[in-house]
Amino acid sequence: MKNRTKMLIVLVCILAAIISSVICVLSVGSSYTFHTNTFLGTDQTPETEVKLSDENIVRLTDTRMENEELVFEFKALTPGRTTVNISYECDDAVIPMCERTFEVNSFGTLIDCTDGNIRFNGFAFIVYAALSVLFVIQFMTLWIFSDYLKKGDFSYPMIACGGIGIYVLVLFAYILYRMLNSFIDSVGTLLMLVIETGQILLVGLTPVMLVICVMLAVSNIWLMRNEGRRPVNTLGILFAIVWFIGMVLTLGANHMIMLWGFSYPKTIWLILVYVIAYLECMFLSTVACTYLATKYTPAPDRDYIIILGCAIRNDGGLTPLLKARVDSAVAFEKKQFEQTGKHALFVPSGGQGADEVISES
Repeated sequence: MKNRTKMLIVLVCILAAIISSVICVLSVGSSYTFHTNTFLGTDQTPETEVKLSDENIVRLTDTRMENEELVFEFKALTPGRTTVNISYECDDAVIPMCERTFEVNSFGTLIDCTDGNIRFNGFAFIVYAALSVLFVIQFMTLWIFSDYLKKGDFSYPMIACGGIGIYVLVLFAYILYRMLNSFIDSVGTLLMLVIETGQILLVGLTPVMLVICVMLAVSNIWLMRNEGRRPVNTLGILFAIVWFIGMVLTLGANHMIMLWGFSYPKTIWLILVYVIAYLECMFLSTVACTYLATKYTPAPDRDYIIILGCAIRNDGGLTPLLKARVDSAVAFEKKQFEQTGKHALFVPSGGQGADEVISES
């Protein structure tokens, strides 16, 4: 199955999840089951009082006990917004319970928008639909990643699939874990889980990224000593510096940033969290693909072997990196001839830089 077909399947699944969620909400959203989280230790429904600021918008349809929890059922009447005050009697005393803000939209969906935290009947279906989409994305990205690996196509699309797969796996596992421990009952709770996923990635990947950044810096120092001080040989050091600054601006925001007398809006902080988390996932995928590329052996049926160029010595000799590439090409061609009796033509590449006596090829 081609990768385009797989991506089309993902898009169809996303579209199906959206359509089914809309249908579900429209079918059950005209009523709202309000779980008070008030457990009275009895299955007998107490005397309650529900005051509506506008009785033309919402009406109370049922009051009951579910597993010793006091539950109210409301029904949407007309579009608008109303305030609901709830209280109940206990030992001849009236105990105020809560004040809620209900809104009925133009589609007839009754929404509990108290304190900006949106709840409505049918939201649980949306959460399950989102988990299903995440599972499909995870499955397809791993499938595409494995296809690239089998072909030996270590390209940017393969890196992207690996990075997206890492993030989606963590997001899927965390939402599923939270669902097993507590019910996700609002849009705010779901968004908070997504935000916490970014923070989990940052904290969890910090030791790994720290080790990788140190190794990059050391390897760049080695490159500059053996290959010369070229801008390309400093990219690892620059990456380590940028990553460290990013971590200070996110994980250290509550401590180091405030010591400097600098602050920024929470929205910018959230953007930084997700940008850095995304880049870390992509970077880990790059490292993984690079490692797999070093272990990949092409089929011994090559007609041509391209040797990628890099800097050469002032006397025209090969640098250690370029010599390693040449040695690998020669070893592969020799092994191919021994197995198949077929020779391959070497194609050296690389131009002549301003500081090089001859072209690399």
